[in-house]
Parts: sequence; structure tokens; C-alpha cells
Amino acid sequence: MTTIMPEGQQLRKAVEWIEEHLSQGEKITILLKDVGMRFNLGPQDERYLYRLYLEKNEENA
Repeated sequence: MTTIMPEGQQLRKAVEWIEEHLSQGEKITILLKDVGMRFNLGPQDERYLYRLYLEKNEENA
């Protein structure tokens, strides 16, 4: 059964999921490929996550 969530709730859950997996040493590129389908994100949310995490990675490099 599908649960209707307030706008942005899935994005918040996706960020939490990414952060949890990053802390376990998983690669961000693999996580970003999986997160859209896992949390049923739209293209705009996926682009936001790519920018957020890839820019964050570039700053830390």
C-alpha cells in the first residue's frame, strides 16, 4: 500500500538514507544512482541531491 507523504518528506528520508550509508563507507556515486528509485523521487529532487553531494565531494577533495 502506498503512503501519501507531505511534499519533501521523501527527499528528507533520502538524505538520511544517504548519510547513513556514507558513514558506513559506501560510495556516493552508487548511492545517488539508487536513491531516486528507492524513494520515488522526481527528476528535480534527484538533480538537487546530485548537486548537493557532488559539490560537497569536490570541496572535500
